[in-house]
Amino acid sequence: MSHTVLVVDDDPLVLDVIVGMLEDLGYEVISVQSGPEALDRLRQNENISILITDINMPGMDGHELAELARRLRPE
Repeated sequence: MSHTVLVVDDDPLVLDVIVGMLEDLGYEVISVQSGPEALDRLRQNENISILITDINMPGMDGHELAELARRLRPE
């Protein structure tokens, strides 16, 4: 089964490393640099099944993002 992973990190270098590792493992990866962008992608793409997020980000942190994502996608 193929999974689409949404990766969120405000550091572009960290984001690139994580995306590369996941793609090497065969995942389809979508990457964004903020919580609001991540929520937009979750609304737009029903295929996203995994969320990996940085915790310490400006504005919306990873904890808040995870809670809002749970509300958006309770399944």
